Amino acid sequence: MIRIILFVDFVAILILFLYFDKIYILNTQVAFGSLCLVVFASYKSYKNNINNQIKTNNTNMPDKIDKIDDPYDLYSNTNIEIKKPKQNNIKNLSNSITAFASIYRILSYMVLIFGFYLLNTNHILNPIAYLIGLSILPFGILTYMATNITKRKII
Repeated sequence: MIRIILFVDFVAILILFLYFDKIYILNTQVAFGSLCLVVFASYKSYKNNINNQIKTNNTNMPDKIDKIDDPYDLYSNTNIEIKKPKQNNIKNLSNSITAFASIYRILSYMVLIFGFYLLNTNHILNPIAYLIGLSILPFGILTYMATNITKRKII
């Protein structure tokens, strides 16, 4: 997947190099790099959160999709009686906050804001080029999904 995202970035750089000036390339690369940092930091913080939950054997917590799909846990194999959905408590909140307020995520968002600030204060910010840079990663993921759709199993 990383190869496809980098390929999409390379194609964007090539198109911008051929048709626009270097300021466009700088804007797209600042946006792309900082967005990659945000995505990696989010991945890392949630991975650490899951690993901590596994270590503390706190893996029975239903997520939001489970609560919406089966609020009374009717379709589970282990419980036959009807249970009320778990309410938010301090323990669940503390687990969520540790992933949300991770130092990785805070620093990566600071890099994103600082890059935008530097481009803006030097009067070289081009919002369209910046948005193109922000859209490279989602477009690369969509390209990866489209190219590998036949390889995935649909359950």
